[in-house]
Amino acid sequence: MALPAEYENLKFIGDGAFAQVYKVRHRTLKYVRAVKISKQYVKDEQDPAYLKFLNECSVLLRLGSGGHPNIVRIFNPRMVDHSAMVEMDYVDGETMCSYLEKEVFIRMDEFMRFAQEMIDALAYCHHDIYRFLMDANSDDIPLDPEDAQHLLITPEKERELVERYAVIHNDLHSNNIIRRRYDGRYVLLDFGLAIQNGNCIKSSSRRDGAPEYQAPEKFDTGNVTAATDVYSLGVLLFEMLAGRVPYPLVGMEERNPIAVISEVQEAHRSAEIPEIAPLRMEAFQKKYPGRIYAVDYPAELERIIRKCLAKKVEDRYADAYELREDFNKLLHPEQNRGGAEHDLARARVRINELESEVRRLTSEKEDVFQAYMKLENEIREPKGL
Repeated sequence: MALPAEYENLKFIGDGAFAQVYKVRHRTLKYVRAVKISKQYVKDEQDPAYLKFLNECSVLLRLGSGGHPNIVRIFNPRMVDHSAMVEMDYVDGETMCSYLEKEVFIRMDEFMRFAQEMIDALAYCHHDIYRFLMDANSDDIPLDPEDAQHLLITPEKERELVERYAVIHNDLHSNNIIRRRYDGRYVLLDFGLAIQNGNCIKSSSRRDGAPEYQAPEKFDTGNVTAATDVYSLGVLLFEMLAGRVPYPLVGMEERNPIAVISEVQEAHRSAEIPEIAPLRMEAFQKKYPGRIYAVDYPAELERIIRKCLAKKVEDRYADAYELREDFNKLLHPEQNRGGAEHDLARARVRINELESEVRRLTSEKEDVFQAYMKLENEIREPKGL
């Protein structure tokens, strides 16, 4: 599939079921972006396939109007030589899936960065986006009589605006998130199954998304809400902390894939959520053989993840905005505690950190001592004499 003459091909990025993606440089303006070109033949601008493509792009263009740093932006969707094409940010990095596979164990500072950025990106989709898209006239929002630069938005009007403009991603998984090489920032991609105003844009190669990340209601009733995204985000948080998803696809090569997927779906419906600590310890020991793992995350964090993964929709956070409110209490406990109680909580956290450090140093000291004794024995009893 040939690139338009205006671009210099820098790198072939990928070949999907519906499109090819290239890293390009514009020959005249010199900017570097990614270009996605559809494989499907488009007859003209009224072709249903092209209209569906524009519909998907319209969601991303609306999301990009707020310039959220953790959501990919797209530019200039158009038809070229009977193919649909769109420019997007070129994100130089690796998928969350690849990063986790390489790192095995994710440190808490990295986990917290990931959690904060992805929760905030999804809260922007579910709630905050209305602030960038609303219009005083078309949305019938009165001006503040004392300050005409401000709008008067009642709680009822806010709920109406959120419902009108919110976007449900509907396809969150570890290959739809890129960790940028430059600064470690996580960027959310691929809104090919996104939903806005109750309409689903299905231009992804998957019909419903990756089964390891699907909420129970998605394959039971097909009803998708913001809470469905919250469940998938809970799987991602679990995966980053534990080193694997709660219910992995096991035996896809040896067994009937349909049966494996069915088992995973049933686990989402009824299986207990696995404990995180043993899985995190296992990941730690894979990366640091012989070292002793001490729990390095607060119990409150596991409570938040478990609430995201609740089987019933009504038991989860209603959306990522509500999740962010709870998560921010974990990030900023001083805003939720009195002076003495806060000081005591900080002291307990510090004690836990020191105990973990003592265990680590003790383990390293034991390793050094064992190496020293081995060397001393070899010196005293040289081999071959």
